[in-house]
Amino acid sequence: MKEFNKMKLLIIDDDIVSLNIMTAVLSKAGFENIRTAYCAQDGLEVLGREKPDLILLDYLLPDMDGFALCKKLKHDHATMDIPVFIITGADVDYDTTMEDAFETGASEYFTKPVRLADFLPRLRTALKSKKLIDQVRQEIELRKKAEKEQAELIDELRQAIERIKTLKGLLPICSSCKKIRNDEGYWQNVERYIREHSDAQFTHGICPSCAERLYPEVYKKIVQS
Repeated sequence: MKEFNKMKLLIIDDDIVSLNIMTAVLSKAGFENIRTAYCAQDGLEVLGREKPDLILLDYLLPDMDGFALCKKLKHDHATMDIPVFIITGADVDYDTTMEDAFETGASEYFTKPVRLADFLPRLRTALKSKKLIDQVRQEIELRKKAEKEQAELIDELRQAIERIKTLKGLLPICSSCKKIRNDEGYWQNVERYIREHSDAQFTHGICPSCAERLYPEVYKKIVQS
């Protein structure tokens, strides 16, 4: 029972005596999170603030009958998975009303006073099913999130690969001027070619051989010093 005592229950019943009795019964059974509402509108306001795990709904309400409210909840994506138990104390044809209740999407149908020997086991079974549905939904959401993150990572890697420019294969280079022939057959300065085909950047200096050839006097003094 401990796995259910934290789950939220919402009782919608305009009869204060019935509502108090049901609250007391559920509290004695170990349920700790019980919300109450006295009409359909009050119930919808509660549902707007928080989502219960199960709804106990009176058949006859002052502003909307329980069947209409149940149908409304089952057509709303935010509440369609919440099990609804319709409970009636009205003088109605049981078989016909039960059939109507299930057609609206209700999980169970009881008449007042409920037989606890039937009511509580079915309540726990419905809560167990709701818990499993929530777990599956959470796993699906986590999987969707993981798939989205994976797709974003793949896209980032693809973009990174597209930005990477590499030099590979044989490069035709002039043995005299050292220009490189590009893919279009034009001869380019080696510096320009490498810059266009890679992410390398150049910083210029002068090697010892060129320094000696271009500036022999300066080079000689540097070497002697």
